[in-house]
Amino acid sequence: MADRGKEHWWPMRNLVAAVVALGLLVGGCVPQAPYDPIAVRLTESGQVEIVYTSCQPLPVVTAEVVAPGEQIFDDGDPRLWQVDFSPPADLKQFVVGETPSGAVDRVPFQQPQPGRILVARIVLHGDLALYHDFTLDDLSGGKVTYRQKNMAPEDFRRETSCG
Repeated sequence: MADRGKEHWWPMRNLVAAVVALGLLVGGCVPQAPYDPIAVRLTESGQVEIVYTSCQPLPVVTAEVVAPGEQIFDDGDPRLWQVDFSPPADLKQFVVGETPSGAVDRVPFQQPQPGRILVARIVLHGDLALYHDFTLDDLSGGKVTYRQKNMAPEDFRRETSCG
């Protein structure tokens, strides 16, 4: 009887070991951060601006605003604005609806539905994608949405200081 229990445990033990090893491998290869280094705010003229806050930024290939479906964000969700860079650009701020120098306007800006959850997405050189979800209401009163919090501009500047 003792051997039979051992036979059932051994495959399970191997599965657990494989899952742990895979987790360590993936965790060791992918930089881990609690939040992606993206913020969203309004410009003085009221346009949405995506801010890439990394202190060691990589060149940007794509900047976009996506209107995700009901369940979960996926690559087929409609883009409300998208610009692409070839070669990748060393930019950290993207005003939604404007085409920065060196960019190709892939999707001209389309006004989102009121109250709609949106996703600011930046794709970096090497295909690393960064995401930050927000609503236009999050930005009211001059607030900046960053790390899943709405904060005053001065608090944002303090939190993103690279000094």
